[in-house]
Amino acid sequence: MLLLVASHSDGNGDDDHDRRLSERRAEAVKRLLVEQLKFSADALVAVGFGKQRPKNAADLFAGENRRVEIVETRK
Repeated sequence: MLLLVASHSDGNGDDDHDRRLSERRAEAVKRLLVEQLKFSADALVAVGFGKQRPKNAADLFAGENRRVEIVETRK
C-alpha cells in the first residue's frame, strides 16, 4: 500500500509561494504520520499541489481549498 499525502492551498499567494506552502504542509503531515502514528516513511509520498486543484473552483479563496487529502494509490 502507498499513501499519497496531497496538500492544497487557496488562491491567496502567487503560484510559487502556494506550491512551497503546500509542499511544506504535506511534508509536515507525513512527518506526523511517521513519528506519531508509526507509518512507514516508504509507504508515504508527500506532494504539494498549491492552488492547481481547488475543491471550490468558484471561490479560489474559500477555506475548503486549504486542505490535505490522504489517498491510497497503487505502487
